[in-house]
Amino acid sequence: MNELARRLGIDFPLVQAGMGGVAGVALAAAVAEAGAGGVLALYRSRPDTIAACVRQMLARTSRPFGVNLIPELMDPGALLEQVRAVLDAVTRPVFFVFYGLPTTAATTAIARSGCELLIMVGSVAELRTARKHEPAGVILQGTEAGGHLLGRQPLERLVAEALAASGGVDLLAAGGIGGGHAFRTLYNEGVAGCVCGTLFVATHESLAHADYKQRLLDSGPEDTEITSVFEVGWPGRRHRVLRNRLTAAAPGAFPTTFIGFTNVAGVRHPVPRYSAAIPSEHTEGRIDEMAMYCGHSVRGVTAIVPARQRVETFVAEFRGCFPEALPGFPVQSDGGTRWTS
Repeated sequence: MNELARRLGIDFPLVQAGMGGVAGVALAAAVAEAGAGGVLALYRSRPDTIAACVRQMLARTSRPFGVNLIPELMDPGALLEQVRAVLDAVTRPVFFVFYGLPTTAATTAIARSGCELLIMVGSVAELRTARKHEPAGVILQGTEAGGHLLGRQPLERLVAEALAASGGVDLLAAGGIGGGHAFRTLYNEGVAGCVCGTLFVATHESLAHADYKQRLLDSGPEDTEITSVFEVGWPGRRHRVLRNRLTAAAPGAFPTTFIGFTNVAGVRHPVPRYSAAIPSEHTEGRIDEMAMYCGHSVRGVTAIVPARQRVETFVAEFRGCFPEALPGFPVQSDGGTRWTS
């Protein structure tokens, strides 16, 4: 395995994005069991909910896994409470994935626990700040990514600038990586790992609504666009989504009325038009008007498959690019896939 994978405790440096409403226990555990970085989305979860989810993960897999937290949606005290809820619940090291720059208090608590840390950024300036937290790796999010966008640069340009400013920290790439072949190109340039979201939305274990998954099957990169219309619940961020009638109209062209409901922990919550929440399997109503986050990597979605198959296909594509064995990456044999040291 490479150094990044070793530090995270995974077999291959593919990390599943921590997508709120999509990345529940089933998906994160399945990805972890496949040898990649399964990540549990904790979003705005309360400490008691976090503890319960972490305990479920510990029961579902003996493999390392990650938890995703979003500093900009929480005040510093609440973010620290989320971190402590994870640390109090785990019985073995996990890794933390922050969407955006975390607070020093949060990363100090993580460092003292012995857990590893990944930080997602959208610019080289943010990379330099993230390095001060001494993470295991920094995730570079290009504008080809689905969901909320941290920066304004396409991945290729961001990677090129970041490699010269990494200061020795391992870099992961996110945005438009539709398979192992695409990661191979980035790996050759010096990127240590990658983060994929859209590919894992299109899996059996994903909590995404069936209509959402079908839209992924029916769409290509040209069917996505960057917009800021889905801001209810998460203002101030642009996001890449699948086009619908809301993105085609002027912002606020339709009334912000309830267009559906979603069930969370047995409670039925209304979903307003322009909500940032994705349609999950627990959502009903005007699914076609909801935020279906989707990146350019949708080009790699040709079927809805088990998460393990998604990981194995990705690894096989990466390995197929190399005629010779590479240290830390899989070698095919009659006995199946094994990992070189």
